Amino acid sequence: MFLKQLFAISLALLLWQQGQAQIPFMLLDSTPVRLRITQTISSADAKVGDVVEFEVLDELVIQNRSVIETGARAVGVVTKAKHKRRLGRGGKLDISIQYVRLTNLEKAALRGSRDTAGGGHTGKMTGAIVATSIVFFPAAPFFLFVKGKDITIPQGTEITAYINGDIRLDEQGFEQLSQ
Repeated sequence: MFLKQLFAISLALLLWQQGQAQIPFMLLDSTPVRLRITQTISSADAKVGDVVEFEVLDELVIQNRSVIETGARAVGVVTKAKHKRRLGRGGKLDISIQYVRLTNLEKAALRGSRDTAGGGHTGKMTGAIVATSIVFFPAAPFFLFVKGKDITIPQGTEITAYINGDIRLDEQGFEQLSQ
């Protein structure tokens, strides 16, 4: 990944020095994009396929042209959603970040995910079942009804996603910033 970026930069500089070509106007693979979730999402009510919206926190400028504006929309999707379960198992919520809108309204693919698991009580519960069954056997089955916790990702949670692959851009679609 780093070598790929280093090679692209080296090649661009070499061509530029020789006067044969300009530095390519492109988004490089693995460029970080800081995002903030715009809604609260919980494993209690989320479903696989639900759309999750994010906003960009930092403007991305390439060659004095704004490519991604602060506040731009990024979109993710829920890939796994399980609410809290019995036997002390917590909920699970996985979100895959899909793309971000560029200033020319095209989409740039992103990679990154947010995998979270709710608090589980399986270890505590197992110990309690063993201890209770030694002291008083009929109480042990009641521990089967202990539930874990749902996971909640609050609005405003920040995450970093990364550009997925090199993306060559057309300079004409992006306005030159005033200096």
